[in-house]
Parts: sequence; structure tokens; C-alpha cells
Amino acid sequence: MNLGDKLNEIIEEGKRGDNRGLSFGDIPNLAKAIPLIQRGKIITILGGTGSGKSTLGINHFGFEPFMDYYRNYRSNPNYVFRWFINSLEMDLKMLITRLASYILMRDYGLSISVVAMMGMNGESIPPDIEELIKVEISPTLNELSQYVEITHKVTSAQVERKLYDFYGQHGTIMRDKHAEVTGYTTDKFIFVLVTHDHVALTSGDGSKKSKIDELSSMEIEMKNLFGTTFINLQQLNRGESDITKLTKMDNPKPYLSEAKDSGDLIDASDVVIMLFIPYRFSLNVYMDIDIAATPLGLKDAYRALFVEKNRSGKTGYVHCAFYGMAGLFRQIPDNLTDKIKLKIRNAQPFWR
Repeated sequence: MNLGDKLNEIIEEGKRGDNRGLSFGDIPNLAKAIPLIQRGKIITILGGTGSGKSTLGINHFGFEPFMDYYRNYRSNPNYVFRWFINSLEMDLKMLITRLASYILMRDYGLSISVVAMMGMNGESIPPDIEELIKVEISPTLNELSQYVEITHKVTSAQVERKLYDFYGQHGTIMRDKHAEVTGYTTDKFIFVLVTHDHVALTSGDGSKKSKIDELSSMEIEMKNLFGTTFINLQQLNRGESDITKLTKMDNPKPYLSEAKDSGDLIDASDVVIMLFIPYRFSLNVYMDIDIAATPLGLKDAYRALFVEKNRSGKTGYVHCAFYGMAGLFRQIPDNLTDKIKLKIRNAQPFWR
């Protein structure tokens, strides 16, 4: 096909909505940098312990895309969606209780922790909330069960084989006479989301770096061949020198150079999001926001979401409140941030 004809075909696909991505939820200013989660992207989320990287990756960058698909595309027989989760820490019970807690906070403003929902503290949730869960939330999770698969202790090669099997069911994997893969054809729109939680815990032989490099190589191959989208969640382990440097800054921010244990992952990623908690550096005011005394009373619940790398859009930051009990991120209202004038390095608020 001529390149001009291919361009016309791409434009027609866009007009039909074939190239539309899926939503990650209600974080409007982040959507100005990452409008939607697209097919064929590698997104890496970095954060320290307790920063909310897993809940951002699973709730906002996993469950929300499913809900977008379910509301808008499930009736289309040519649209195929699947969500694979590779985690050493989370089983199905933990996933569904976390998502239920998330939905209760997001849709009803009810704060019910996973601990309370599972009765781990010896208490039962109120009967009216239990009824709400049965009537409104359980049916949604029943639908999700048809589209999600959780695996544990799998290697990059095993993930690759699983993807080959899945795509092979919905199209044709072309090979040459030496059985080398040369391409893929399908008459369907296939959106496969793979969440790695956490990247450094990927199973396999060799060092942590070699396993991450192997994972990165596999993701690039699957992204280019099938259009698979990967959400990588990675622990950010700061050394003493990193902490000292951040402490000395007036308005500290995370740096990609802090991701020392990420191997080739940062280079492979199309988007890198870094979560930052300034209150942990004894900062009561951050970028003109009084974290300790705002009407929201944020303190340790304030998160700055920095998009430090974005091949297809802007970089910058978003001010968020993190409801850790429910795993929900909410953008801080603009009226609390519209007077921000401070510029830190090259990062700018997305709404500027």
C-alpha cells in the first residue's frame, strides 16, 4: 500500500472511532497530557512505598479502561478486550475487594476499607452498604470476571506465550518458512492490557536488572507486533544521596535518574509517571499549596503526579488527593491551584 493511501486509511479509522483509547478515570489535568490509554503503549508508574502506584495502576489504569470498554464497546462483536494482571502480591480476593472499595468511594462517597469489607477487624459492614454492594457493585465485578486473568510468579517468556495464544485465537500470526513471526492480521479491534505489579518481582533467573531488561524487550516486541498495552508498576528506592538532594531543594520533585533499578524499562516506556509525597520531606507547603492547612487537610494524602516522560504529549504535574483506604486519586480543585506561579525545572502544570 502507498503511504498516502495508508494515511487516508488511518484518518478513516479515526473518524469511525477505531483508534480511540480507553479512559483512566476522572483526573482531568492528567488527561491533558495522556488523553486516553492507547493500544500499543508502555506506561510505567514509579513511586515509593505507600505512594499509591499499585492502586493508580490497577484501579485507574486497569479497571477504569475496562469500565470504558464495558459501557461503550461490549456490544460490538469485533471489539475484543482482555486484562492480564501479573502480580506476586495480589490474588483474586484482594482484587475484587479493592475494586469494591474503590467503587464505593468513587460513586457513592463511602469509605469502606478492604480490611472492613473482608471482616479482618472483626466487624461487619453496615447492612445498607452490604445491600448496595450486592445490588450495584457485584454485578459489575461479575462482568469483569469474564475479561480479567490474574497470574502469579510468571516469567517474561510465559507472559509472551500467553499473549501469543490469546492473539492467535482472534487472528492469524504469520510466519516464514523458518517459523519466524513476520506479522499479524485480524479483522477485529483487540485491546489487551497487561499490568505488571511489581516489575522488579518478575520471576525468572538472573539478576533483577536482567529480568527487567528481558521484560522490557518482550514488551517492545508485543507492542509492535500486536499493539499490546503494558502498565508497569515499579518501586522507587531512593538512596541517601537522592534524599539529601531532594531535602535541600525548595520545591523537590522526582527525577528519572532515581529509577536506578529499572534497567531498560525507562527507555522502553512511552510514558513514565512518578508519584511524589512532599509531606514526607517535612514540607507543609508545596508549590504554593498549604498541604497541612488546606480545607482538604491533606498532609500525607497529597500526591503530586509527575509525567516525566511522554513520547506523544506533554510532561508536567497534577495536584491530587489520594484516598488510600479506597485507592482513589482525585484531582485537587483548580480554585486551590489556579494561583500557582512557581516553575520547577521544566515541569509545568498541564492547565497552564
